[in-house]
Parts: sequence; C-alpha cells; structure tokens
Amino acid sequence: MKSLLKVFIISLILSFNSFAQQNNLSDSEQNRLNRYQEEAENNKREYISDFMSTLEIDEFQREIIFQALNTYFEKFINIQKTTLKRTERTAAIEHLDDYHFKDVRSIVSEATMSKIMDAVKGKWDKKAFDKEKKRKRRNKN
Repeated sequence: MKSLLKVFIISLILSFNSFAQQNNLSDSEQNRLNRYQEEAENNKREYISDFMSTLEIDEFQREIIFQALNTYFEKFINIQKTTLKRTERTAAIEHLDDYHFKDVRSIVSEATMSKIMDAVKGKWDKKAFDKEKKRKRRNKN
C-alpha cells in the first residue's frame, strides 16, 4: 500500500512538473511576445502623438488629453484581456467610454471632445487629415 501511495505521489508531482513546463513560454516565444508588445506600445504612442498634433488646444489641455488617452488605452486593453462574456465586455467598454473622459469634457469644446471620441473608437484617419491640410494650404495660395 505504501509503495502504491509513493508511486501515485511521484506520478502526481511529475504530472504537475510537465503541466508547469507546458504553461511556460519558450525563450523564442517570449522574445516574440516582447517584440510584439514593444511594437504595439510604439504604435500606440505614434497614434496618440499624431492625433494630438491635429487638435487646436493649449498646452495644459494637450497634457490632460494625452494622459487621459494613455490611461484609456491601458484600461481598454485590461478589459479586453479579462475573461468576461462578450456582453459584459461591451458594457464595461461603454462604461469606460462614458466615464473616463469626464474631466476632459469639462475643459475642451464639444467639437474637440467629438474628435477625441472618434480617435478612441478608431474612426480618426491620419491620411484624411493630411489630405484636408494639403487642400487648405493649396486654397490659401
């Protein structure tokens, strides 16, 4: 009986060890994941800075909006990483949209707030903005 118990305990320990190894990422997978995360962070910074350059606001407003956008995207990613059901996740994102920018709403115009919400929802297009800017420059001359 004792030998059977010992065999069972040893096999249990070995199974936990192999399970733990399966959950650990290999070095190459970890490197790929790190590169992907760095690239995503760089794309986020570039998107926010490009968008911020389109707004006609003062430096104080610019800094508040910059911080709000960064924290919004961090919270958005955390919501996406959770194991919520689709409807719960959608409700959480709507709640985030409604309440995260309350401070910003009080210091910027409605048009600027509309642009911010478009950027958050992915509706802002840098190419369209650049075309509009070129068209205005041509019309000036």
